[in-house]
Amino acid sequence: MRYLNLIVFAWLSFGMSANAASPHYPQHVSGEAAPTAAQKAAVNRAFAAEVRRQDGALTKGFSVVGQADLNGDGRPDLILITKDEGFCGAAGCSMFALLRTAKGYAAKGIDLATAYGGVTVLATVHRGMHDLKYDGSDGYVFKWNGKEYQ
Repeated sequence: MRYLNLIVFAWLSFGMSANAASPHYPQHVSGEAAPTAAQKAAVNRAFAAEVRRQDGALTKGFSVVGQADLNGDGRPDLILITKDEGFCGAAGCSMFALLRTAKGYAAKGIDLATAYGGVTVLATVHRGMHDLKYDGSDGYVFKWNGKEYQ
């Protein structure tokens, strides 16, 4: 019986410490802020080649919608929205993510979806990334397929 109590105590202790360190999901991310200088440099580096308007010009800018740990590594990743009419339409504006690494931000960003500026990071995970639900998406859940959210 004493051995069983020790196992239960150890299990409960581990569970409490693991839960205390993990973020709470679902996590709604909304609200726009100007990127910091470091974030802006990382965004420009990551999206310089990919994010061009149809006329070939770079987008005029991004706003930081928020930060959330998309891949569960304990580092807050940037969720961004474009601020250029070339990337906005009736469904909203293009959203992107820039994963944070141990050395800063990733060299390449992730194309998310077109939305109105809010996203909920869900507790469910597919292929190492949390599922996403965008404001105005009528409850549709976007899942990571290993290359992109669909």
